[in-house]
Amino acid sequence: AEENGVALSEEDRQQNQEELEAAVERRALREPLQYILGEWAFMDEIYLVTPDVLVPRDDTEVLVGCALSFEKEGGVFADLCTGSGCVAISALAHRKDLKCTAVEKYPEALEVAKQNAVRNGVSDRVTFIEGDVTEDVFGEDVLITASLERDGMKEAALAAGTTERDEALKEIYKKLRPGEPPTVDSATSLINALF
Repeated sequence: AEENGVALSEEDRQQNQEELEAAVERRALREPLQYILGEWAFMDEIYLVTPDVLVPRDDTEVLVGCALSFEKEGGVFADLCTGSGCVAISALAHRKDLKCTAVEKYPEALEVAKQNAVRNGVSDRVTFIEGDVTEDVFGEDVLITASLERDGMKEAALAAGTTERDEALKEIYKKLRPGEPPTVDSATSLINALF
């Protein structure tokens, strides 16, 4: 039998059939397609995706665009809760003059991000740190990007206008800017102060 103009042995054909059936079963159980395929596109790059990381989302590309428009030439930025590394890595891929420190609490996710940096050719410009973003402190003049989707931060970030969101963001602000009291009252003002 031939597949895409390539002659396949019966054994290869059987293996392909079994892999397809297994993928269909996984999808029927509502497993995300990205995890089944093992990789996904984000901006112009292809990312390894495992259940240890969130699936890169198209709407997050807006964050990368905003970050790139704010970052000065030759700048260094921090990507908090880096997960797959898609925000940091795509920013670096699109701006050869930038460097990044990417922080991730979970070692399995950090390993995926490291692999993605290598596969997308930016590993020489990113430093990975395993750590909790509420404990790690960065210097001044560092642009910070974050996808707050782990450990309940997503719920806090999405609860627009709530005290819980404001308090969660103030705690992050205090850790990132020690000695500067979080005097802003709203999450919107706080985000503007961070960015």
